Amino acid sequence: MGKTQVADKDRPDLERLEVAVKAAGHVGIGTAALHEKTDIAPERIRSLFKNHFSKVERTTDTSPTGGIHADRWVYRPTPAEIAKPHEAKRGR
Repeated sequence: MGKTQVADKDRPDLERLEVAVKAAGHVGIGTAALHEKTDIAPERIRSLFKNHFSKVERTTDTSPTGGIHADRWVYRPTPAEIAKPHEAKRGR
């Protein structure tokens, strides 16, 4: 199934999730930790990221501490977000 635009009812949850993943930095955050931070069910987290366009990418944690492979979500900035600090240095 392809990714779709975000419905108005899903937008607040997806935005909260993106903020939490972005705050985790380049190492990302697992589904369980996202659930603890946002109180959104793990199934809904996976569904939102899997089915809707998002700045978050799914990876698999292949060496987890509990021994079970798990989803890890990593924020991928847009080209405009990457360029913003560089443009500020050049005085644009």
